[in-house]
Amino acid sequence: MKKDTIMSVIKRLKAEESGQVLILSLIFLVMGSLTMVPLLNFTFTEMETTLVYKDKTYDLYTCDSAIEDGVHKLLKMASPLDTLDIGDSYTYTTELINDRTATVTITKKSLLTGLIGDDEYKVDQPHEGWLNFDVPSENITRNYEEDWVEYTCTLNFDYQGNGNRNIESIGAFFSPYPGDIITGPYDEVTIPVITFADLETQEMRIAAGGFSYIYRWENNKGPEFDKDNRTGSLIFQFKVDDADWTNSLMFAWATFKEQDISYVASAEFYKWQIEAVVGDTTIVAEALAELGGVDILSWELSHN
Repeated sequence: MKKDTIMSVIKRLKAEESGQVLILSLIFLVMGSLTMVPLLNFTFTEMETTLVYKDKTYDLYTCDSAIEDGVHKLLKMASPLDTLDIGDSYTYTTELINDRTATVTITKKSLLTGLIGDDEYKVDQPHEGWLNFDVPSENITRNYEEDWVEYTCTLNFDYQGNGNRNIESIGAFFSPYPGDIITGPYDEVTIPVITFADLETQEMRIAAGGFSYIYRWENNKGPEFDKDNRTGSLIFQFKVDDADWTNSLMFAWATFKEQDISYVASAEFYKWQIEAVVGDTTIVAEALAELGGVDILSWELSHN
């Protein structure tokens, strides 16, 4: 009896174990199916995201290379860039870069873009000779001990038109922009016909690659030139807290009633916009292009 009892117990235990293994196997199978599907979905999503970022990165690199290609064309002033008028554009497609191409558009822009409104002047009708300036590099003081440089700017007017003309605004642009270390303008002097009577605003404005001082008078109340009063000057100073800073490019302008304008530059240079597009990625750069050199002034990235 004892032996039979032991055998029956063993058989019963074996029977119980076989059932437990089956149940455990089913449990693990269900748990695996519940966890593996989301895990695989997550893995595939991560892979797709990685591919998207990789693709965007290549688009960005391609745009950047296309901007450099546009700069190279400006350096050479390759045709048809040398024949473009202000407002005109040249568009071309690059060769394969990172297995894709970029569409590049180079636009010749007015030096006044971003400084005054397009409706304030007729860009194709400037009056030469009405305005000139003393070269600022000949009127500077450098102090290396205190680390600053002071510039004196003199704008001279010689009105050569007929009838009366009121000035609406006067401005002067300096490049490069040194950062937030500028003081001025100060020690301003006006010589008739120029006067600060009825002056409405005076501001410093940051534009691509440089900064400007802009004076505006009330409508129809600015300094008035006529046949008997044709000359005048505006003199001012500004300081940069960096003794090594040097003004490389400058231009000055004056707008008159009826959208007349006169402007003069320290060298033959223009403002250019270079836009490179690959897919939904766009880089826009602005450059000042002087004969024999190009400075990239600013750029921005745009994509959807």
